[in-house]
Amino acid sequence: MAATYWRARSSITSKRPSCTVLASPSSLPTGAANSAGGVMGKMIATQSLVIAAAVTGQEGQEGLIFRKVLIHSLALAVLVALIVCMYAYVFPGAIPSGHHCL
Repeated sequence: MAATYWRARSSITSKRPSCTVLASPSSLPTGAANSAGGVMGKMIATQSLVIAAAVTGQEGQEGLIFRKVLIHSLALAVLVALIVCMYAYVFPGAIPSGHHCL
């Protein structure tokens, strides 16, 4: 009985979402901001800072590198937030509608 329920349940949940769910206009700026946020997080990640210090011969200077990179990361975060807000509220017509999904 449980196996039959599981097969029926998995066949229902494995269907691909519709085109409108995948590419709704409100999800596009959110996805772009999320992707940019991942890059900013990678810039200040501990392992990236340690590797950068080791490769450039600046062992023990990770704190200084972090402070310098943090400034750039915060500036980029503000810039991305402004761009996303511009597309969401000022130029909403510039966001693709998603009607041409495959």
